[in-house]
Amino acid sequence: MGIPGVREKLNVYGRALTGSTIKPKLGLSPNEHARRAYETLRGGIDTIKDDENLNSQAWSPFDERVRRTLDLLHQAEAETGERKGYWANVTAAHSEEMLRRAHLVADEGGRFVMVDFLTAGFAATASLRAETERLGLALHAHRAMHAVMDRNPDHGVDFLVIAKWARLMGVDHVHVGTGVGKLEGTIEEMGERRRMMTAAFAPAACTRATSPSSTRSSARMPSSCSVAGSTGTRLAVEPVRPLRAPRWRRRPLGRRSSPRRGPVPSCARRSTCGRT
Repeated sequence: MGIPGVREKLNVYGRALTGSTIKPKLGLSPNEHARRAYETLRGGIDTIKDDENLNSQAWSPFDERVRRTLDLLHQAEAETGERKGYWANVTAAHSEEMLRRAHLVADEGGRFVMVDFLTAGFAATASLRAETERLGLALHAHRAMHAVMDRNPDHGVDFLVIAKWARLMGVDHVHVGTGVGKLEGTIEEMGERRRMMTAAFAPAACTRATSPSSTRSSARMPSSCSVAGSTGTRLAVEPVRPLRAPRWRRRPLGRRSSPRRGPVPSCARRSTCGRT
């Protein structure tokens, strides 16, 4: 579906899509949450969303919050003549509950859901993504927990890798930051993340199978793959030089000798060494 599909659902073209997260993120009752959502949507915003840590707490059960919020969303649509959206957070402790929540949103006339895809896990997100496609729902991926992987410059991965994971799972868009304000990342980095999620350079299918578990060197793999969404365009893949094992791993495996310091006494291997 992607951004074009979201635009189609909202019938918004020729301008930026707008959205707002209901605050405070925690503590509002379902009625309070729905009222703030209504006021935001009535004021002209296209979509509102749950925050990443709002799912189904005692003060705001998921089912009640979704039903009440979608009721007032439909009221805002009737009053403005515009389509509106609510990204309901279906993140849960297990996949079955996430799928049930997605079905509830669809049954109540919703168009969108969201998931904390790093905390839920790739397999759970992939299952949710397949189900939302069957239900006709768009899926937003929130990046909650990303800093564990990308914040420390000495380990982990760059956020571009996380964005690519999200794209490979097929989510419709992902939380990437802002470039200004409290969230990390520069405007230039936001541009790179946007290109990672939208540019048509993801291989759709290689010319022949290239299993990651193959024993062939990557330098011998096919040099081109079809580009998703292109018309016969080829994506050149630069041959990768096989990695050389670190020096300490090159010696044959066997019985490891203990490090020695200084000269070894001639009696080192005699059981009587040092005895009189």
